[in-house]
Amino acid sequence: MNDTIYFAALPKNEIGDALLEKKDEYYRYLETSGRRALLLKSFNTLHKPALNGGNLWVSGAQGEFVNLTVNHYRNLSEHRLGLTTSQRPSFEPKAINTDSKSQKQVAIASGLLEYYERVKKMERYTTTATNYAIDYGEGFVGCFWNPTKGDTYGADESGKSMAEGDLEFESFHTFDVIRAPKRSSQEEQSWVMIRRWRNKWDLAAKFPDLAERILSCQSDEDDLSWESSFVYREQRFMDKDMVPVYTFFHRKSEALPEGRMVEFTASDLLYFDGAMPYYDIPIYRIAPGEQPDMIFGYTNFFDLLPLQDALDKLCSTVLTNQAAFGVQNIGVPKGGGLNVTQLAGGMNLIEFDSKLGPPIPINLTATPAEIFKHIEDIKRDMETLSGVNSVARGNPTSKDMSGSALALIQSTAIQFAQGLQMSYAQLLEDVGTSVIKILQEYATTPRVALIAGKSNRSNLLSFKGDDISNISRVVVDMGNPIMRTTGGRVNLAEQLIQNGLIQSAEQYIEVLTSGRLEPIYEGEKAELLLIRSENEEMANGAPQPVIATDNHDLHIKEHKCVLASPDVRTQPNIVAAVLNHIQEHQSFLPPPVPVDPNGNPIPPEQGGASVGSQLSPQNAVSQQAQTVQQPDMPVNPLGE
Repeated sequence: MNDTIYFAALPKNEIGDALLEKKDEYYRYLETSGRRALLLKSFNTLHKPALNGGNLWVSGAQGEFVNLTVNHYRNLSEHRLGLTTSQRPSFEPKAINTDSKSQKQVAIASGLLEYYERVKKMERYTTTATNYAIDYGEGFVGCFWNPTKGDTYGADESGKSMAEGDLEFESFHTFDVIRAPKRSSQEEQSWVMIRRWRNKWDLAAKFPDLAERILSCQSDEDDLSWESSFVYREQRFMDKDMVPVYTFFHRKSEALPEGRMVEFTASDLLYFDGAMPYYDIPIYRIAPGEQPDMIFGYTNFFDLLPLQDALDKLCSTVLTNQAAFGVQNIGVPKGGGLNVTQLAGGMNLIEFDSKLGPPIPINLTATPAEIFKHIEDIKRDMETLSGVNSVARGNPTSKDMSGSALALIQSTAIQFAQGLQMSYAQLLEDVGTSVIKILQEYATTPRVALIAGKSNRSNLLSFKGDDISNISRVVVDMGNPIMRTTGGRVNLAEQLIQNGLIQSAEQYIEVLTSGRLEPIYEGEKAELLLIRSENEEMANGAPQPVIATDNHDLHIKEHKCVLASPDVRTQPNIVAAVLNHIQEHQSFLPPPVPVDPNGNPIPPEQGGASVGSQLSPQNAVSQQAQTVQQPDMPVNPLGE
């Protein structure tokens, strides 16, 4: 490698060799640091029954030991994953400013994120990455733009169909995300290289100029040895149609102002080499914790590995003893005249010498009580270290606990893994922001998405990147941990009913099944968005219509904000537009009722003034609006 030039800035004819050297350096580090062995240990523990064909197996010099796996490790891992990802997140896009246009874009962006999460299966990849993080200390999600995906909308000059393009996602584990191994933390990484396996026939069709070279590739051109995968893949079992595709991303920096992206299979087989096409490296990481001065994450499930080994050994000890001595043995005095044949079967008449005594059963299956106690202790230790308590696993220690108490205890299992929770939320925010940023950049042609609208009814929405151009980032609200339990959602739904906030069975079921409160305030949110839009238009002097179904009290209260400025009050056209609009709202309200000095209403028959004899607020506003006149000359403090 040329040491006088930064490796990422090497010319096209040298960059391939440099990147393959970085890959080899990474895999050597995994081996020499012991990281690969640790990850393989977790992998084998998770899948041990399957790797053994679902069978018991024997060991020892003469096969005297019977081995049994009781896989609490995998069970706890699945419960931790469920507690982390069971409740769908609430994406909250943030706009650059607060005008009505931006707020409308917020609603569109929110719908698009939910569309990509559910319809395009984004959550499948974030869940897989979270599973990797629990089992192997870290997981990754890639968010890419594929220009060949989506519907076709025309043809180029050569007659080849042109697709609108679309997003695609992919999950990665430690072996497939190549980094500089000697950095002290993940945040210091300025580049990342990922490995993906692709069908070489598809690659040849996509890059016809390179087809001959692609089809001549053999899988052994990549490092397919045991050091770069969870499972050793022997050459004779390899899929000859699959070849590795490496994609190198370098973020924009002083050394590389435009960043760099290189996609290749071999050092002399590059598919793309150019500036970074994304706003940042589109590979996003989740880790339950961090190992100091290392780029790798840490999961407390590594702490469970020796406990699972101990549990398997103790369970195997009990089973070995019972398998070897489970058939009853009988002892007889020497010279007693009894043999095996005489003792076999049942309902036998057995004669014995009374001087020598009767046959004596020999019980060798008795296992020390300490072994069974230690088995239970190890199970509790595994639950404690993983943060998945017995209630979360469906085995409460007490049968008399109330539903609220069970929900509270279960929520502590969620609160325990705050590191994983925070990293999961950050992963969703990163991926969500990437979705919006990529669509802003590349969704240049109109496309249709199925958006969940009011009351979860789906609507088709046509959009382009410009329709979400004001969205700057995405945040995620994971909610209260207790809301991820059935008991917690039941309690919330009952409280909302008592307070009159749930008004339909549909709203109740939505809260109960998902814990989401959007259906309850969706109408009010839409009304506030309408009011904000009307305020912006009236601030420009444009009259706005009023209809009977408006929340007139709320509109009047919010529209007054437009006039809460000395500068605006000097603009007659704005004052007239606002006051006339407020008057229209007031015309839909019931007339005011006269009251006495104590605030009690006075009926007209008791001497109170009739409604018509008072100057109502509507009339006052009407009179003020009518007195507003356009000036003959423009108002200009400079007198021009």
